[in-house]
Amino acid sequence: MIKSRLALWLIKSKGDYIIISIRRPQCGDYMEVKKMIQSLHNLHQTYRPDIYADKEIPFSIDDFTQMISKDSSIVLLAELDNKVVGICTATIKEPPTNPILIPHNTAYIEDIYVEPKHSGMGIGKMLFKSVEDIVTSKNIDRIDLMVWSFNEEAIAFYESIGMSSQRIIMEKKINK
Repeated sequence: MIKSRLALWLIKSKGDYIIISIRRPQCGDYMEVKKMIQSLHNLHQTYRPDIYADKEIPFSIDDFTQMISKDSSIVLLAELDNKVVGICTATIKEPPTNPILIPHNTAYIEDIYVEPKHSGMGIGKMLFKSVEDIVTSKNIDRIDLMVWSFNEEAIAFYESIGMSSQRIIMEKKINK
């Protein structure tokens, strides 16, 4: 089966040139995607066990199949040497119907993950840029996402690609 590539990037890493390809997932990609989603879930569960359940499998094959088949979903994988090394998932949101809000089309990034051993190579930026290109072609007004305050590395990454804080959600735990 031929994999459909959306973008190819030639980058220099440790003195060598390598090719990163960005593509849409196929059903056979479930196990690689599951591992990445599991890693993200484990990170969130470690820092926020009051919110995230300790689940062995937080992402089923049915979740994956539904995610890649929805028209409102954008799911992209980054590949290096025919191995999936990163993922970005986004959802196109309907404009708000609240009469006091100005309608806008938004793509909401659910996840960006790059395997730790490939971190710092620009793969996250490539994934984000590919999502940005897709949503631009669909006349989407902006890209939103939520990042936990404990995840300083992710906050620095998002700022490096031009994102800025939109709002702050605060909490006060009452019953622990």
